[in-house]
Amino acid sequence: EYGGVGWAGRFGMLTVGSNWQDNASLLSGIPAPLDAIARRFRERPMPATPALEPDKVYLCFAVMESGDAPSYWPHVQKSVWDDPQRGAIPIAWTLNPLVFELLPSVGEWFVDQAGPNDCFAMAISGPGYVHPYRDFMADAAEPEAAWRDYLKLTGAYMQRWGLPDLALYTDAWLPFDRAKQDPVTRRFTQGLPDLRMLILGMGRDEAITETSPHYELDGVFVSHIFTRWDAANIGRGAENNRWLADEIRAHAPPDRPGFMFVHPLSWSYHPSDLVAVLELLGDDYVAVQHLLLALDVVTREGLLARDDVEREQQ
Repeated sequence: EYGGVGWAGRFGMLTVGSNWQDNASLLSGIPAPLDAIARRFRERPMPATPALEPDKVYLCFAVMESGDAPSYWPHVQKSVWDDPQRGAIPIAWTLNPLVFELLPSVGEWFVDQAGPNDCFAMAISGPGYVHPYRDFMADAAEPEAAWRDYLKLTGAYMQRWGLPDLALYTDAWLPFDRAKQDPVTRRFTQGLPDLRMLILGMGRDEAITETSPHYELDGVFVSHIFTRWDAANIGRGAENNRWLADEIRAHAPPDRPGFMFVHPLSWSYHPSDLVAVLELLGDDYVAVQHLLLALDVVTREGLLARDDVEREQQ
């Protein structure tokens, strides 16, 4: 997967995961009122902004890879959705809107089942599963035209489905060098007029929480994932719950109030597991549906590292 997705992206090809997909010829042919579904999706209820408490760490559980393949939704995501604790706490799911085109009745079912604590962001990293920081489009026939077309396609889907926030795959836990990577990030901040926020990483990039995990580019808020997962023990259970709680504590920002994106690997954490993780963390940690709900009550400048402010002013 890692090598293939990156290699395809170099030549301008997008990966649309279809592993485990069954009955696609039937499901893709069932008519569905996509315009009405999109309207219901955009108008879904949202919770109120929480009151900011100065001694808390605010978490957004962002399941970054729930949207890398449309086929994930009628299989793994269906079992996640059936978890009796879904809705007990806020969780952000990344969504590939191609599910509405390839499996429209499946997408409609999830829209109608979603509750106020089910938050959505555009999947990783747009309508196709791609790795934008790994020489994406470098060997396409016309790289700049290919980038423009991809951003145009991504923007159209974001607008239709009311998804102003986009998850981006970085380079898999390796160091994130902003001097090298910011030009790629700016393709999105400058090429997507409706973009509000970027969530970077599928797991914490090396040393990012020690430098500047929150910053602003071109008026778009950028925040990196703070946590990883136990790669030696992929599965559900109390051991993994303790592992994630310890990971959150170890990498929580030192200042309070604190804000952090947490990536719970979809294969290891269902809603009931994340409820257990919060119980392990205790009252000092609060889950929010969206970090912007908390960020709305503080000045964004207060979250920017000093070098980021100076870079923006230059």
